[in-house]
Amino acid sequence: KNTLQKTWIMSAGVIMNFILSILLFSYLTYYSGINDPDPQAIIGHLIPDYPAEILGMEVGDQIISINGNKISNWEEMTSEIHSRPDELIKLSWESEGMLFDGSLRTKIAEQLPWNNEIKQGMIGIAPIYHHRDAKFIESFSNGFIQTYHWLKLTCRSLIALMTGDVSMKEMAGPIMIAKMAGETASAGGIMALLGLMAIISVNLGLINILPIPGLDGGHVLIAIIEGVIQKELPIKIRLGIQQVGMLLLLILFFTIMFNDVQRLMQ
Repeated sequence: KNTLQKTWIMSAGVIMNFILSILLFSYLTYYSGINDPDPQAIIGHLIPDYPAEILGMEVGDQIISINGNKISNWEEMTSEIHSRPDELIKLSWESEGMLFDGSLRTKIAEQLPWNNEIKQGMIGIAPIYHHRDAKFIESFSNGFIQTYHWLKLTCRSLIALMTGDVSMKEMAGPIMIAKMAGETASAGGIMALLGLMAIISVNLGLINILPIPGLDGGHVLIAIIEGVIQKELPIKIRLGIQQVGMLLLLILFFTIMFNDVQRLMQ
């Protein structure tokens, strides 16, 4: 086979991982429908023990201004709050036809470890959501969007592992995946389990396409190298590359299994 054919064949498993993820996310969207956030700056949900609830705000209240700046929609409000992490801000809001004023200190939004430099303020509120049925094309489009979202998140997680921002102890393997699947199925039923399957499928697709000997990506890399030099690598070199790759994968496997067992014991 030529280089393109080899690359296509060796990437088939990875491609199917992503296709499965897209189909699962699409089905979940079509089955569950879509929740559209209301554009108005009206509180639809309060997080317990967060600044907004402590101040006395209630579901249904509408935020009128922040630090004297008039608020006309939810996007303006979140932009203003996010830009003020751990700051004292003054709010004006309407509740049951009456106007109220008060001050609160925003909390710092929890960020993933490699985003510590990005700090956002939050007060513990969520918008009103309007549920509606999802159309077929819309569901399929959302399947792509969700797959891309988890692919991007997985990429950033891998980068964080390589840079040391996330410990190897955070990695989970077959034992923890089985445990998570059981807990997810018990708590959320088949739909939650399908969601977990879609996320794991994205992870598998990305990991397998990495240019590591022994994985699909390693085979693709060798095929591309052979295509560039216009000849096959000697069998001894290919065997050596695969052996090194398998050794690295075994070390990774035992490390992750050790993490899993340790978590179960704790």
